[in-house]
Formats: sequence, structure tokens, C-alpha cells
Amino acid sequence: MVFCRECREQVENCAHLLTSLGVVMVGFVLLSESERSEYEKRAAREGRKLSGLDTTSVKSSEKGNHMAMIDSKIVGLRDGRKVLIRCAQESEAPALLEAVRIVFLDGDGMITEADEFTKTEDDEKAWIKALNDDPKQLLLVADVDGLIVGNIDFHIKKARRVSHWGSFGMSVRPEWRGCGVGTALLNCLLVWARSVPEIEKVTLGVRADNHRAIALYKKHGFVQTGLEKNYLKMSDGSYVDHYTMETFVRS
Repeated sequence: MVFCRECREQVENCAHLLTSLGVVMVGFVLLSESERSEYEKRAAREGRKLSGLDTTSVKSSEKGNHMAMIDSKIVGLRDGRKVLIRCAQESEAPALLEAVRIVFLDGDGMITEADEFTKTEDDEKAWIKALNDDPKQLLLVADVDGLIVGNIDFHIKKARRVSHWGSFGMSVRPEWRGCGVGTALLNCLLVWARSVPEIEKVTLGVRADNHRAIALYKKHGFVQTGLEKNYLKMSDGSYVDHYTMETFVRS
């Protein structure tokens, strides 16, 4: 959340009340007037709303179709830097592809190998549009001064009997790991999921050796529900197990 300094006292006074009412506080950053003005101008240029409140909303497109969208949020990272969490745009397909390719080349925690990732810009644009056009799906990016440093996507199956739950995938550039980008993305996703009445459960799959990610998921209430032995066979002939995890966002 973003608050100018004169609002700090009011925020602190209502924080306890919001928490008692079950409102999830993703975190807020106190900005100078010049900093806030800069972010507001950027949001206006991109046609996005910069909200001072940590709320999630579903907006409608001009054609009347409901789209899964959230208000942009600025979140403070552990090292003092700030990241803007917002919905991805189709025009950002090249930048998003670049960010994902860097993650694939790093290989840490990945299942698919870098040379197997063959998405084109047109593929990426279509994927972004499909997620943005569906009120039960979501694609968020972590933006630091225009650089996409991470992303998270939530997708559901189309069959009605399993459409009450979905899975997510998340990636963060190697040099931005460990400072809170993943936490910010996951927090925003879960807040959004709790705001969509049709979504009851969020699931994920993770390599058993991705200890940092597993710790993050457990911290946010995910529990292990499955183990797939020897799920991956590595180039050196060794094997890696795979976990499935889930959390309920509606009782």
C-alpha cells in the first residue's frame, strides 16, 4: 500500500481495526510527495489506478467482459527498495519473455530446461490476453522502475467440476531473489483469490529441492498434499522428487 507521510497516523490508528476485521495487509510504504507523484504519473500513463488502500477489485473491459484485475500496489522490500505489483499488459510480452528466459537460463528450481522454452512474442501476447480476459485467472508482474523482476500467474481448468480451484506458477529474476519480491507477488495473488467467490482453493507444484520456495509457501499457509518420487530425471542421471501443495482461501 502507498501512503503519504501525513496519512501515517491515520493508517497506524486503523491498522488494528482492519486486522481484527480480517483484512489482509500486504504491507505499506511511506513515500515522499515527489515519489508518490512519480508513481501516480506512471500509473496514469499506463491507464492503471494507483490505490492507497490494500484492496483488490475485479474490473470490466470496455466490451463488457469481466476481467481479472487488481489495483497497482507499491510494496517495500527487505532491502529498502520498492516494487510495484500490477497486472501485466499485452504490450509487455517481449519484456516478460526476456524475464522468463533469464529464469530458465539460471535453471534454479525449474522443471523445463532453457532450450525447451520456445514461446514466441505472439504466444506470450495471447497468453497474457487469455489470463486478463478471464475473471478467475490472473497475471501479475513485479515492476522496479520499468524492469520486470518477477511474475506470478494463476490459472484454472475449464471443466466445471474442478473450476473452483486453480494453480499458480511464479518466477523471480535470480538477482532479485531473497529480498521479498516473491512474498509480494504471492500476497497479492492470495488477496485477489479471497476476493473471487468462485475460487476456493489455490494449489501449486514445486521441486522437492527448492527449499526457499517451499519455505515461502508454508509461511503463507500451504500444506503438502502429495509426493511424486523421481519426478525429474536430471542430465547427470540423478532424480528429483516433486511436491504438490495447497491452501484453502474459503472455508
